[in-house]
Amino acid sequence: MAAKADPTGRIARAVRGLLEPGEDVVLAVKVQRPGTHSAQLEGAATGAISGATDTPYAARGGTDPDHARWLEQAVSLGIAPEAAQRVIHLFLVITSSRVLLVRRSRLMGRAQELIAAWPRTSLRASKITAASHTVQLEVDGAPLHLELPKAAKHLPAAYREIAGHLAG
Repeated sequence: MAAKADPTGRIARAVRGLLEPGEDVVLAVKVQRPGTHSAQLEGAATGAISGATDTPYAARGGTDPDHARWLEQAVSLGIAPEAAQRVIHLFLVITSSRVLLVRRSRLMGRAQELIAAWPRTSLRASKITAASHTVQLEVDGAPLHLELPKAAKHLPAAYREIAGHLAG
């Protein structure tokens, strides 16, 4: 199987208007708010069941614990509550001096809004958990969980390089 293309160049072009003078993109990947993957699967299953039985069906009611955790973590790290609530798809951009979270459109991949920017030195750790399809960032010691868009084994090598670019 051919290696997957590194998305850094394409994402760097999409976010160039958000960069400071002299700032360069080192690594950039697509991520999403935790719970997105399970919500997509749940929606597909709900549609299949409703279509097969010709009756309305809802798989889950109430709030998603992954979404609630995301909101708590995001707001505690300075992300505006309204932005944290509406964002689903993001670019995680590591530049020469900062780490950016940028809201993106799902289909076209356009940068829509800078959600957060932290000094690169404030992110001390990053861990990708293949089994749970997540990447965990630590911003000044506080956790921020993000979800990978696919199973880790199907992603370009850039995703496995996140930790190396954020290590102290």
